[in-house]
Amino acid sequence: MKRARTEAGKQIRIKEILRVAKREFIKKGYDGATIREIAGKAKLTPAALYFYFKNKDELFGTILEEVYQKELDALIEASKSEDTIYNRLLAVIKTYYEFILKEEANILEVKLKNLKLPPPLRHRIEKQSTDTFGIVIDIIKEGIKDGSITPETDPVTISFSLFSTMEGFYVYHVSGEFDFFNYKLDDALEKYLQSLCNGIFK
Repeated sequence: MKRARTEAGKQIRIKEILRVAKREFIKKGYDGATIREIAGKAKLTPAALYFYFKNKDELFGTILEEVYQKELDALIEASKSEDTIYNRLLAVIKTYYEFILKEEANILEVKLKNLKLPPPLRHRIEKQSTDTFGIVIDIIKEGIKDGSITPETDPVTISFSLFSTMEGFYVYHVSGEFDFFNYKLDDALEKYLQSLCNGIFK
């Protein structure tokens, strides 16, 4: 019973550290946030925080995994929310864009390769990233199978094209470039998908 209480207390402490750290990373970025500040706001000494996380990278990586999972869950749900291949792709695109506009998505801007993470944590995050692309790949494969998409279409290329274009739209959107053309984001996303689909749909 005592061991169970100790473990429960540890999990509560970890949850609080992650809550505080996430807020600090969102507010100040990876470079600006410090272990000392995070520990202080979590009512811990830096040494005590290192009992739960070996270093800043592991702490950040744990939060990164959490954010990636939220994104992945949202995209999976979106991919099942419509009946046609086209509408499923559109739902995924809009859901992805809605997510990357959220404040917590700023955490995803840190390059994974620059973080020194425990191998199991790195592997889980890399799989989440791969699974994200896999959602679109699977939809395209279903379209090829049911005959709505041409068999010459490469699902991997289409997936990378979609996500890369959305990243580009994000840059233009936050910089205000769309405003110069009175271009609405939803319209831009749908027109892009329509243009793409004209080449792959039968």
